[in-house]
Amino acid sequence: MTSRPSFIRRYLLFVAVYATAIGIYLWYASGHAVPEAYKGTAADPATFLTPQRLAQSQTYSAAGNLLFFLSFPWEWGSI
Repeated sequence: MTSRPSFIRRYLLFVAVYATAIGIYLWYASGHAVPEAYKGTAADPATFLTPQRLAQSQTYSAAGNLLFFLSFPWEWGSI
């Protein structure tokens, strides 16, 4: 029965490393820039959002994406 706690610890360690890697990617490495072809058009959020709302939108988007990607190992492990 000692193999069960070992598996759970390894799984929780995997989830922690996965969450950290995805979090770092979403907050620091993913781009939030609008493509050049759409800058200044109606598709550009900078044309209808204040700079503060635009920053909030990017933060909420990253948080939503993080929650989405963190749900995968949660479902895989059936915790």
